[in-house]
Amino acid sequence: MEILRLINVGGLGQNIAQNLTRLEVPSYLITVFGDDYFGNILQEECQKENINLDYAEQIKGGVSSAYLYVTNEKGDMVTAINDMKIVENITPDFLNKRIDFINNALICVIDGNISQDSIEWLADNFKVPIFADPVSIAKVGKFRNVLNKLDTFKPNELEAGLLTGIEINDQDSAIKAAKALDECGAKNVFISMGAKGILCSRDGEVNIIPTIAEKIVSANGAGDCSMQYGNNNLGCVLL
Repeated sequence: MEILRLINVGGLGQNIAQNLTRLEVPSYLITVFGDDYFGNILQEECQKENINLDYAEQIKGGVSSAYLYVTNEKGDMVTAINDMKIVENITPDFLNKRIDFINNALICVIDGNISQDSIEWLADNFKVPIFADPVSIAKVGKFRNVLNKLDTFKPNELEAGLLTGIEINDQDSAIKAAKALDECGAKNVFISMGAKGILCSRDGEVNIIPTIAEKIVSANGAGDCSMQYGNNNLGCVLL
């Protein structure tokens, strides 16, 4: 059995920001991190990848978020644990201090790691299109009250199934779930379905885009790669 132990800078928002900067899209990562070892790594890697941290905040004495996961031989995650307590500092007050800057961006990408109060506050106060990824089935419920305020929503099969009450086990059930999310007000719905590809839905029109990877080493973070908006004239803010 081959065991790989890797430490990488991650987090859904950072992963998306890294992909966007490689497409020459100006990206600002609005987050919090500690003044610890992992926090220093985050700063160094973001600087290397041209990810702007001007509107992020380093918490003195804070413990930076950490995420440990284990995959099987197919690259699919088997189990994971995390410490995300520092993210509790991303409050409505934290966001309000940055609201003018965010509303001058072209789009804002958010994820389910921040609190439901913060998600609902920003949905009420952001004027720019909001792109959202729920992160996990434990956090997807935070978006239930704001689906009608999202430009783009990208859950996976389990997350979409939990939110809609539709068990997704094939293409037909995925289409039903996408339509249910459309009816709740989400303008664009993308449901990632692993090796089966990604389902794209807008105004009742549905397409299935197949995967292109020949060999999957790890599926972790793969969904983040689909949350891109490639144009070198755009400015994106990520939380």
